Amino acid sequence: LYSLGDFADARRQGEQGLGIFREIYGEKHPQTAAMLSRLGAQLVCMGDYAKGRPCLEQALAINKEIRGQDHEETATSLTHLGISLAMEGQWKGAGQAIDEARQINRQYLA
Repeated sequence: LYSLGDFADARRQGEQGLGIFREIYGEKHPQTAAMLSRLGAQLVCMGDYAKGRPCLEQALAINKEIRGQDHEETATSLTHLGISLAMEGQWKGAGQAIDEARQINRQYLA
């Protein structure tokens, strides 16, 4: 729906999906983190940083806790958060998040 330009319905369905994932999987589950990340990225792209960034921060916290600091999904969460911060003009935080993601990803490229 988002790709079709139906932003309001895409947002509604994303928020409903997150609620379902939380109910089924619980708060600290990889699927919940993935849904938070998708919803957060979608909200940020729509310009709703106030609601999007907390979703991305929650996804990052879940991934760090359940997958570890050096996991690929943690790096992905850091990248999404970095992009969000850059879109908000928060260059220092964006650079730190992207740099941390780069360091994690480097170990997978070796």
